[in-house]
Amino acid sequence: MVRKRNQHGSMRVLSRKSGDVFEYRYYKTRVDGKRIPANFVVGSVTELKTETGAWAKVRKMNFNPNSSVTTTAKPITFGELAKDYIRVELAIDQSNAAVPKAHSTVETYRRYINRHILSRWEPMRASEMEPIAIQSWLRDLRVHSNLSNSTLVKVRNVMVAIFKHAQRYGLLPRTQEANPMVFVRQSSVSNYEPVVLTLAQCVDILANLTGMHRVLVLADAATGLRISEILALRWSDIDVAHSCIRVTRAYVYGKFGPPKSRASKKPVPLHPLLAESLAAWRKETPYPTNDDFVFPSFRLKGAKPPRANMLVADHSNLRHENRG
Repeated sequence: MVRKRNQHGSMRVLSRKSGDVFEYRYYKTRVDGKRIPANFVVGSVTELKTETGAWAKVRKMNFNPNSSVTTTAKPITFGELAKDYIRVELAIDQSNAAVPKAHSTVETYRRYINRHILSRWEPMRASEMEPIAIQSWLRDLRVHSNLSNSTLVKVRNVMVAIFKHAQRYGLLPRTQEANPMVFVRQSSVSNYEPVVLTLAQCVDILANLTGMHRVLVLADAATGLRISEILALRWSDIDVAHSCIRVTRAYVYGKFGPPKSRASKKPVPLHPLLAESLAAWRKETPYPTNDDFVFPSFRLKGAKPPRANMLVADHSNLRHENRG
């Protein structure tokens, strides 16, 4: 009869680009009877402070290194996985990230996690999360929170990324069964219904816009640029001599970054009518130098562009006043 070995495991500190972490080390027995070394990250040194704190967290997990050889996952909550994902993958400083994310992506992922995901799944053990339950929750979000299919796909993809992160760092087994998101289905068919304007309606809208807002709408219609790319334009980016606009940056969530894609960095044609409107606006704006923004925030005295959400307004009252 083979004598069963009892083990307590050991703790060590690992240095990583994202910060030092405590790693718990132990041996597990494979189905063929061979003992192999195993480990998982308990948490960051910043969070747990001392080795005593790391051991306390392991005990809180009720993890038993001497459990049955069929045991493959430790009882860790989804909230713990999500917070570790935020710490490592969604850091504000992405300079050390293996695959750096844009500032807009970091902010969007954080918003999805904090606003929708953690409110439902934070206390749930990751090993107990079922695909059908997650699908039902996504359906409830569409019904009760009025989220579109495209948004629900993004929420699902963030959860996929969290589980993959946990598997990458040894927080969950690297098996398909340990990631319920593999089996979660979510339609990506857009339920957006565009509003098609007539020529008369377009003329009516432009007639009720003045100054910077009118030129901004014309620039958007004539170039097809994203609003983040239009707001980041400086006068030096308007190349009248070569009839083009150079797109070199984007302005999202109050910060500048590169355009969304490689194709976005290509110059776009500058129509003569748009060039004429921009020239007229440059004579009117108090910020006309090459380094100034084409569409500045007057509240910030031209130091930055306005945020896109600040440009959204109901102009119906203005229209009625102009006609009265």
